[in-house]
Amino acid sequence: MNVARIAAVTGLALTLAACGMFGEAVRRPCPNFLILGEGGQMVRFKPGPGRDLTDVMFETKIDDFKGSCTHDDDNVSIDVTVDFKIERGAANREKVARFEYFLAIPRFYPAPEGKRIFPISIAFRENQSRVLFRDELTLEIPLKPGEVGANYDVYLSLQLKPDELEFNRKRRLN
Repeated sequence: MNVARIAAVTGLALTLAACGMFGEAVRRPCPNFLILGEGGQMVRFKPGPGRDLTDVMFETKIDDFKGSCTHDDDNVSIDVTVDFKIERGAANREKVARFEYFLAIPRFYPAPEGKRIFPISIAFRENQSRVLFRDELTLEIPLKPGEVGANYDVYLSLQLKPDELEFNRKRRLN
């Protein structure tokens, strides 16, 4: 190979490398998403002391979740998709399931930005016992200069009442 050809090939390689370096934005890592231990599922019972199958209003669980993010100089924008599986119980005469879930960012606690609660209301059609539901939302996290989204943990959980949390804990131990 002659010197001119080597120079041309080297020049082309450097040009292509430069295009890759300057033509594409550097992808910065997203926040870490986690489901709280007992917060991934819930059994809601009708009011009263009964806790058997005939007392169940509905059961729900976080079936799946996905997130993606984009950074700019001041914040990270997170697009979140949460899939729920909801099953109607024997005590549910209204044919409706109402519950809440939340996204929490511990680094912002106790500020109000540290936890956002999202209400869900699902109506069951006649003779329908199961529903799959997808919720989509966008969350903004302000960043300090030079900071990236991966510096933040985002927790996902159903908003459990104290008796629902206790039920989950007992069920896990059995």
